[in-house]
Amino acid sequence: MECGAGERNEVLTAQLLLDTHVIVRWLTAEKKLSREQERAIQRAFRQREPIAISSVTLPELLRALESNPGFEIAPLTKLIPVIV
Repeated sequence: MECGAGERNEVLTAQLLLDTHVIVRWLTAEKKLSREQERAIQRAFRQREPIAISSVTLPELLRALESNPGFEIAPLTKLIPVIV
């Protein structure tokens, strides 16, 4: 998956695409990730690789936050912003 970066000619290629349930588990209960999921995310962080997030994830997270007052995702500092 390719996405635009800060400079016009620079293209970032993400090797990892996270869907909603993986992001929720990663941010709320990391121990619920499979060993393979956890390793892939940690490897991407160590190697400073971009991590892509499915385009439907943000609206799904918003719906979850709106419909479940007790639902909270923290810390958001784990997310890597990617310009799409």
